[in-house]
Amino acid sequence: GVYYSDKNIPQGKELARSSVDLGVKKNLWNKKAELTFSATDIFNRFGIRQEVRNDGFTATYHNYFETQLFRLGFKYKI
Repeated sequence: GVYYSDKNIPQGKELARSSVDLGVKKNLWNKKAELTFSATDIFNRFGIRQEVRNDGFTATYHNYFETQLFRLGFKYKI
């Protein structure tokens, strides 16, 4: 996992963001085969969020990238 705390920027503040990843592997058939599963950014919280303040207004931006991925793999050894 990774965590970035709030950060001051000239226009206001970049809000905290975090990411948690997970991976598991299971050997099958006397280690002749392998099943894997991995996931990145499980909670989908790694997007950049900014809070911009100025005279008379406040704006909040949420920019989410494609960081949330799930992968399933299978390998067989002959």
